[in-house]
Amino acid sequence: MNSRHLNCDAVIKRVIDHLERTPGVPLDAETEKHLKACADCHSRAEIERRIRIGTGKLNCEEVIELLFDYLDQEISHPLSTHIERHLETCRDCFSRAEFEKRLRARVRESAEVQAPERLKLRIKSLIEKF
Repeated sequence: MNSRHLNCDAVIKRVIDHLERTPGVPLDAETEKHLKACADCHSRAEIERRIRIGTGKLNCEEVIELLFDYLDQEISHPLSTHIERHLETCRDCFSRAEFEKRLRARVRESAEVQAPERLKLRIKSLIEKF
């Protein structure tokens, strides 16, 4: 598999797998190449590594950066635990997380209501003009 075909989710999964199974062994060249080219993956991999070796807490910037993945339950258990600890002690990040949770719930609730037929026709008309 060529590294340009690796997506970020696959790379992070490889990093987590590697940290849990063979932490002393270097990552494969394909994953390393992606991490060097992708700042987001590099940052996330570094956070995952720090958490697993116990050398640091998450700061607010890192928590906010990971918030959507946390709310979507798309992060590792150790990282999720660290985010939860941070949210327990940081009022600002907790408030942001609660706002995002309520906003998601509101959007979900509003999606259950059907748009009026008149609005649907207006939107369809506008789309056809383009």
